[in-house]
Amino acid sequence: MAALERLHKSETIGDDNKTRTYYYNSNTELELMEKIDALLKLRLANVEIDLIGLYIWVTGDTRPVKDQIKSVGDMGWNSKRGCWFYKAKCLANYKPRYSGKSLNDLANKYGSRRYNAPTQEKLS
Repeated sequence: MAALERLHKSETIGDDNKTRTYYYNSNTELELMEKIDALLKLRLANVEIDLIGLYIWVTGDTRPVKDQIKSVGDMGWNSKRGCWFYKAKCLANYKPRYSGKSLNDLANKYGSRRYNAPTQEKLS
């Protein structure tokens, strides 16, 4: 079963106390997995890639590799959380307000998975 498919029809309660239901979409999952794959292929050391809900968050020592991260396309910088992000295209018209929640809080609310890139081996 696909990673996001397990969440089909799962419900979360927003900060506005409204219940929201997630409906699985294979195109959205393919989009997110392709973006994660592109980030993993960069083999960035000291960088973590997390899928939280329908967002990809790139954290860690990203300053030295910011141009590589940006080369993946459609990556944005979240100045409040100090990390890079990508949101699924299905959320293009969604303008979230900054909730002040940490990435851990968001992961607990929406579910998450961490992807670790294999680091490049240095030649002696």
